[in-house]
Amino acid sequence: MSWMGLSVTDTKGDRNRLGAKRDFDVGAAPNNFKLVESLLRHDRGYDGSYGQSFDHVNSPVIVPGSNGAQQFNGYWVRLDLKPKPNQKFQTDIEWNTWSCLTGNPFPIEAFHEAGFKNLTSVLEAQGKIKGPNTTPFSVIHA
Repeated sequence: MSWMGLSVTDTKGDRNRLGAKRDFDVGAAPNNFKLVESLLRHDRGYDGSYGQSFDHVNSPVIVPGSNGAQQFNGYWVRLDLKPKPNQKFQTDIEWNTWSCLTGNPFPIEAFHEAGFKNLTSVLEAQGKIKGPNTTPFSVIHA
């Protein structure tokens, strides 16, 4: 999770088993807060595909900020990685987040896009990127 700028502070259960939980400290003092996620789905396909879904379990969470507080009333995440058909060394990554927020808008799209850019940098440094990359982008449905 370091590629997203998050550090896991605690885990409960086997990380790839349904019901496993992980805790994050998000942000920096004095505006930091804790999020807890539970694993809802963990799939691995014969073709190398991979998927996980998470549920935010410690809601509601009050999120302090310089523009005022907001509240996470819950979120759900689905992450799917699939090999691109007939495209050697290419993988599609889809990261969906459904959330219920009140207060000031949280720039979730900027967070996701920065996370993917960081992930690409980590994989490039490890020599694991082969071929072209698509620039991360977000689609917001209101």
